Amino acid sequence: MNHIPYCYHRNLIFVDQLDSLLGATLQRTRYSENKKRILQDASVPGAKDSIKVVSGLNLLNNNQVRHCDVICHDLSLIFRGLGSR
Repeated sequence: MNHIPYCYHRNLIFVDQLDSLLGATLQRTRYSENKKRILQDASVPGAKDSIKVVSGLNLLNNNQVRHCDVICHDLSLIFRGLGSR
């Protein structure tokens, strides 16, 4: 039976927290008051839409935030593996 190492689970928690932090600070979240919903990164609001910026800077989109998470996760697993030798 193959078990997932404990450090992998800890990394998933770290990546989840990192995703939340990057998403809340470096990814802009916009809200359409007319449609009553959060807008996606690529969505273009209509001319009559009232848009409110909820949080975040407009530095990264959702794919870029996810890419940073994956890189940090992989690097931490590599360094943990090197440190266990």
